[in-house]
Amino acid sequence: IRARVTILAEGTQGHLAGIASERFGLASRPQVYALGVKEVWEVPRPLERVIHTMGWPLRAGKRYREFGGSFIYPLEEGKIALGMVVGLDYTDATLSVHDLLQELKTHPFVRRLLDGGTRVGWGAKTIPEGGFQALPDRLSFPGGLVVGDSAGFVNVPALKGVHYAMKSGILAAEAAVGAVGPGETAWSPGALDGYDEAVRASYIWSGLLKVRNARSAFSKGFYRGALVAGLSITTLGALPPGTRKLERDADVPVSVGSGAEAYPDPDGKLVFDKLSSVYLSGNKTRDDAPSHIRVDTKVRRELAEAWVHMCPAHVYELGGEASPAGHVVDVEVTASNCVQCG
Repeated sequence: IRARVTILAEGTQGHLAGIASERFGLASRPQVYALGVKEVWEVPRPLERVIHTMGWPLRAGKRYREFGGSFIYPLEEGKIALGMVVGLDYTDATLSVHDLLQELKTHPFVRRLLDGGTRVGWGAKTIPEGGFQALPDRLSFPGGLVVGDSAGFVNVPALKGVHYAMKSGILAAEAAVGAVGPGETAWSPGALDGYDEAVRASYIWSGLLKVRNARSAFSKGFYRGALVAGLSITTLGALPPGTRKLERDADVPVSVGSGAEAYPDPDGKLVFDKLSSVYLSGNKTRDDAPSHIRVDTKVRRELAEAWVHMCPAHVYELGGEASPAGHVVDVEVTASNCVQCG
């Protein structure tokens, strides 16, 4: 990329943002992520309010480390969007956010909202959840700036990130314009420091600071997490004191559990499988395109199971017969199914 200033707005796990962070030492703390799966329905009865839930169908026990909830939003022309968002630091390799969303729809309350309706859209996306605890040490580097989800600007308790992304984009644009003026050299050290200062003086920084310990609280289980997170939010971040550390999602051990046993079977009307959902996403990837997914295809069964269930697009599949835990198994990769969720 040749430009006087480059603004990186790649969303989660951006390749360029990751390279820039490594090369210029932008971040010293790990980011943590959630996966969201969403459906859009046309329904005969319009929804006139916003609905958020926490917990079910996730399990509350500390050993599961399952954190997340759902959203149901009214859209125009008799449509509603509903989705399930789950943190990726869970311990059961068989947890599937797609299938949890299908289970959510079997609840009588949600079923009534969808009764007589038709599913018209589906998608999936990862979300940076670390908040204030995972922000980069620096948001600018010689010739470049990082904004939005690439910087981790998401308020998890409020389920909001778009307004932070827009604000950071505005501040980045102002900094970029200032850095390319007459006599200015945008890639000289410190030329874009004004962006960092502007973000720290904005409602992005103060908003994330107030909820800084809300996400990390749930590593101790749902009930204790809800208590600590509630205390953190109501005291505007004053309690508990300090800033708790985050643990990388990939550092949390997984085992093959029983989560998948509760998932409902697809009926093609209310509950759907992954492949039919990928088709509805409008994915246009060619079957003969080179694979962009670089993973080992012979791994321990626990890891293979985690990939198979975690991926909402049925990219991964176990090859051969089922093997006991700890055994190395083959993984078949269908890269053309990928919806680039991040």
